[in-house]
Amino acid sequence: MNEFKRSALFVYLSMLSIFFSTSIGYAQFVVGTDNNEPVANEMLSQEDLGDNSALPKTETLDTNKDLDEGYHFGIWVNYQQQFGALSDKFLTVGGPSFGFNLGKYFFIGGGVYSSFSQQDFGGVNDHSFVYGGGIIGFRWNPKSPVVFRTQVLVGAIAFDAISRDVPGLIENRSTSLIVVPEIGFDIRLVGYLFLSLSANYRYVADLPDAWSEMKGLGALSGTVSLGLSF
Repeated sequence: MNEFKRSALFVYLSMLSIFFSTSIGYAQFVVGTDNNEPVANEMLSQEDLGDNSALPKTETLDTNKDLDEGYHFGIWVNYQQQFGALSDKFLTVGGPSFGFNLGKYFFIGGGVYSSFSQQDFGGVNDHSFVYGGGIIGFRWNPKSPVVFRTQVLVGAIAFDAISRDVPGLIENRSTSLIVVPEIGFDIRLVGYLFLSLSANYRYVADLPDAWSEMKGLGALSGTVSLGLSF
């Protein structure tokens, strides 16, 4: 029960941090765009100057005409390198992710990731994992060549103990809740092609004994991604 409470608290704090960051970003956007005023174009012809019925032409400078433009759909291939050592090894993880825009700043999506190789922690089995879930996030300056991004993934993770005698045979599988907050930068290389650099933290509610070192610094990862954003 205590483990469940800790998991629920971590999920709550992660979502709260995303909420505050997105709220601040939206407030900055509103403050920066509330000052648009209609301006009058008073450049009249000589005939209009003598005609009292002539009215000045009015135009509105719409600096937000591109508000709904930007990234509408994206597909990414992710390579993650764990910062912390895991049984004197470094863990490499990768997988695809995708996202859709909600307006200009918010986005939702999903991703699936797995360990690239099976880990030998001693004993009679090798070990690997796969996880995935939904993603919600916020891009602070989506029109810039370098975009600052915050997001969080909430989903499930499966840890597999794989037989060494029978290749591919999963002798044991355990599952748990996983929450992955992430911050990063999306850099436009050319056209629709982006390079992303980010850092994340994989919080797992119930770690198997074999993966007990994947917490604290052992749960931090750096990510390099290539993606197409349309």
